[in-house]
Amino acid sequence: MTQRRSFVGRWDARRALAKAGQDSMSEGLVRYVVSGEAGIGRTALLDQFVHDVELQGGLGIRLAWGRADHDDATKVAGDLAKALAARLPGEGAHRDALLRAGATTDIGWESALVGAVRSAIDALTDEALVVLTVDDVHRASSASLEFLQRVTQVCADRPVVLVLAVRLGEPARAPLELARLLLGGRESVLSGLTEQQATTMLSDRLGRRLDSALATACHRVTVGNPFLLDALSTWLMAADALREPAAVHEAVLPGIVEYLLGPALCADLHAMRLAETIAVAGRFGSVDTAMAAHLSGLGLIDALKALDLLVRMRLVADSDAVELRHPVLRVALTGGMTLMARNAVHLTTAAYLHEHGAPADMVAAHLSASTVPQEGAWPAGVMLRAADIARRKGHHDTARRYLKLVVDSASGHEQSEAMLELVGLRGESDAVSGLEAVVGMLPRARDEFVLRRLVSHIGRTLADSVEENQPILDATGAALAGTSLRGWDRAYQTLSRVADEPPSAAAKITSMLAQRPQAHGGALTTAATGLAALYRHVVNDDPRAALRFARAALEREIDELDTQPLALFAALTVLVDSGYPAEAATHLRRLDDEAYGPRYARRPDVLFVRAQIAFAEGNLTATESELNSALAALPPTSGRPGPLRTRMVGLLALVLLGEGRTVDAEALLRRYDGPERRPDSWWAGNLILASAFLRAGDGDLHRAAVDLTELWERATEMGLGLAGSAPWRIYGVGLLAQVGHTGWARQVADSQVRFAEDTGSPLEQGRGLRALAQAATDGTKEELLREAVAVLEPTRGQLDLAYAAGDLGRVLAQQKRRDEAVTELARAARLADQCGATALSVRIRQQVLALHEHPSLRGVLSLTAREREILIDAVRGMTNRKISEFREITVRTVELHLSSVYRKLGISGRDDFPEAFRNRALWTLITDGQPGVRRSKSVGSRAEAGTSAVGREPLGHGRDPRPSRRSDTRLTELSDPRQSEDSNAGGSFPV
Repeated sequence: MTQRRSFVGRWDARRALAKAGQDSMSEGLVRYVVSGEAGIGRTALLDQFVHDVELQGGLGIRLAWGRADHDDATKVAGDLAKALAARLPGEGAHRDALLRAGATTDIGWESALVGAVRSAIDALTDEALVVLTVDDVHRASSASLEFLQRVTQVCADRPVVLVLAVRLGEPARAPLELARLLLGGRESVLSGLTEQQATTMLSDRLGRRLDSALATACHRVTVGNPFLLDALSTWLMAADALREPAAVHEAVLPGIVEYLLGPALCADLHAMRLAETIAVAGRFGSVDTAMAAHLSGLGLIDALKALDLLVRMRLVADSDAVELRHPVLRVALTGGMTLMARNAVHLTTAAYLHEHGAPADMVAAHLSASTVPQEGAWPAGVMLRAADIARRKGHHDTARRYLKLVVDSASGHEQSEAMLELVGLRGESDAVSGLEAVVGMLPRARDEFVLRRLVSHIGRTLADSVEENQPILDATGAALAGTSLRGWDRAYQTLSRVADEPPSAAAKITSMLAQRPQAHGGALTTAATGLAALYRHVVNDDPRAALRFARAALEREIDELDTQPLALFAALTVLVDSGYPAEAATHLRRLDDEAYGPRYARRPDVLFVRAQIAFAEGNLTATESELNSALAALPPTSGRPGPLRTRMVGLLALVLLGEGRTVDAEALLRRYDGPERRPDSWWAGNLILASAFLRAGDGDLHRAAVDLTELWERATEMGLGLAGSAPWRIYGVGLLAQVGHTGWARQVADSQVRFAEDTGSPLEQGRGLRALAQAATDGTKEELLREAVAVLEPTRGQLDLAYAAGDLGRVLAQQKRRDEAVTELARAARLADQCGATALSVRIRQQVLALHEHPSLRGVLSLTAREREILIDAVRGMTNRKISEFREITVRTVELHLSSVYRKLGISGRDDFPEAFRNRALWTLITDGQPGVRRSKSVGSRAEAGTSAVGREPLGHGRDPRPSRRSDTRLTELSDPRQSEDSNAGGSFPV
């Protein structure tokens, strides 16, 4: 026996049907009409209503017009007779009369059968309510509808509910007779299930709880249509692995076009053509009525008639912006079209949008969606966008076609961008031929801007392999003779070899070149200035001069700075590493301008700068993401990693350690930091620092000290300043003190303070003060840390603030000032969580736990995020009902969470709140140091965490209403039992 599927939602309709049944007991026959789009659940609702009635002893009889033989009224009458007879006792006059009347087709059969039906209804309704459901009644013939009309007339005074289901928009076979039958009936128009109901339905079908993001995507593409949700559940179950939410938007569900559109619409060529046109043209934006008529080739009147049919069937929204209501139907419709038909619609749409002044992105999206490139007088910006979209989709032939059109027809930065993109596409398969193509373009690029961009591309491609590519350099030098970049090849070789020099020597050479503007042209001077900034910065002989060089280089045109590899990266890195990440981000935004195109955003050096900015602002999650993208953008290498890769890997290892992912960090260091792979240059500083950090965390202080000694000796040998890089200024002094190098720790801390004074950066000043406190051996720690916290609070350095607050809390704990310590440690834990610094968060919570063995404190630390939110609401006096409304969860879920809270805190209920939180530090810990404010659980990729109020009730306690019993499930009192949420949402605090 097939198990009955659970029915989800439709509580308003079920209550209305139940009311109709109740009213029929005193008023007689009640007609009820259920209408809705295809697949909306009309049949399921009818079946559920019959099921509800039969559970209470009533009788349900089902009829449907889904078969061709129901066109004959005698077949319908016969089915009704058999259904009624089956409900009557095995032997009886009423049953025999029904069967005889239903079996004859003699003249007058209808009158005889109607009389027999009346007699049977009389007999059945003496005991119970009778429900007669008729599905798809709009497909019935006129004779069948007239028969049903006569039955309703003779049974008008009996307790009968006649439920008639109609599919919206589908033309009735006998509209006049149907209108008469429906006249005076009550009505429910079904719409899609809510997201929560859709999630419940899918979870029931799949046998598991659905991920919230996946559930949201499923509801969005189906608009809660139960038929589509059921088809989607089959698609989800057929997958070998869990589907990603993004994949749902492209799900291909077989059979849904025929079902949703129905035979009438599938046979209407105008409506079908219009639906397909809307599906293709609406893929990248809205479609208006005039546009739909033009693209489909229909006249405006014919298009409006077809649209009216689609709207009445609820397949298209009834508004000026014409779009399919169900995104999943778009995929099915376009999948049923031929490739050439889709191409035709895309190209026609692109032409229409261009003619009517639509945004270039929309035009380009349709151009690139066609596998047949469209030639013509398209704007260069549109073709560049189309090429970029095609390239990202892997359609390289299409991309090359558009790029060649731009090169031949455009000028300036658009021509430059097309040249570079074209070369990039060729270079993906053959880097040598790609470089040769760029050199071949140089004589054609008489525009200064284009010339610099092409030279920049050559320089970055040749980086780290000057000798192997000498022929390319020679050819480039010859092509640049007589231009503003003459002599670039010689300057390139000179500046490239500087990287092999000790930083002190490199600083002198680049500074000299930067101050000789006539040596090789203004662009080369700008590039030398950017490199000089970095070398002066790492030598740390004059941080003010380094900043001055960096700002001077960045004040010039970016394409001038970019004629030398790493010059742009060098200048931006100096800003970030000197405590000015916001200023560097401002310059990066210049790269997002149209003039520079999308190629900059994909460059590894630019991605690395973004990673450094995210690190300076304390967002470890964003830092890791940018670093992974940057490493993926680097070309593959063998042997020892180059300078850029070395710095990236070192910072990534430190980020992984900060996130508490020790195993991943150790694996990364094994890959890049073995005895034969550790670079000899100063670029390896973060790599060695990460190794020391890892070993100190494992308790191997001896090997950590060896790493730190190597770092110290390298700095001394190469003439590097003790202030080092930003990660060194965050972790260095603490590590030196931990391994016992207190003298070195003091020297580094003093150097950091001097560096902060020279740069004038509040972020660096806060770091310097914290470093002094870490190196201090007297009673100045608290004063220095309070000053560091005060200086860091207005900055965007949230991770530095978390470390400073944590250090301050630990100092206060050592002084037995528990309440103050918990307050500072709670703030540090909150900041660490926002930054993604799991290792710091765990360590701080362990420190808090060590302060006090009170069971309430242990309970507070073990609360989940949702339990903390609900506890705060309850302590402030909100009732369970108010909490459920505010948090948008059920009362039962609130009760379950509070029960868990009471158990963890060791209290019996709300009355114990005043005693439990007599220690204000516990309340501070619960609210993350900010009573009255709920903070988001994570920091966005490049946005600060937001805040929102959680309640305005005064601190106190209120009554906890007892859980109410579920309402009586009688037909006249149906209730809506909501699904409870996962009580473990948010996870527990690591302890």
